[in-house]
Amino acid sequence: MENKNFTDIISQIINSNNFKNKLSRVSNNFSNLKQENHIRNIILEELNQIFDNKKVRAFAEHPRINGSRVDLSIIEQSDTRKPFKIEFKFQFTKDDKEMEN
Repeated sequence: MENKNFTDIISQIINSNNFKNKLSRVSNNFSNLKQENHIRNIILEELNQIFDNKKVRAFAEHPRINGSRVDLSIIEQSDTRKPFKIEFKFQFTKDDKEMEN
């Protein structure tokens, strides 16, 4: 798979009603926490459902090199040395009601 295809797949996940529902639950339950890992996990689970063939997998906090790690990587079995890497950033608003409008 090409990197552009991974980007398209992630975009489809983020724009899906399923993601929006899960994101709403995360926001309602963890409004006082940094939600980056929760959001990453939702996307990771959706990706691995799509990549059901085991030749492509998404991993959290991988690869780990010299103590640093990437939030999410997509690795193809045919080329494990060149993962598609994704970093997530979350802006904490201090109050989930602040962004209602």
